[in-house]
Amino acid sequence: HKRLGILEEDRPGCDTWFFTAVAEINKALGTNIRIETTSSLPDGGDCCLRRIWVE
Repeated sequence: HKRLGILEEDRPGCDTWFFTAVAEINKALGTNIRIETTSSLPDGGDCCLRRIWVE
């Protein structure tokens, strides 16, 4: 996204992908996997970092 000049779309696009994937996994397996974005390039982070855990 940075190379294409659309860095502001990075976090929303990745968040949508991750949250959708986790929701589908939870639906299929009956689990309660959670995800949280803790750092992202558009927010000034060095990388995109997500925390994933099971409740």
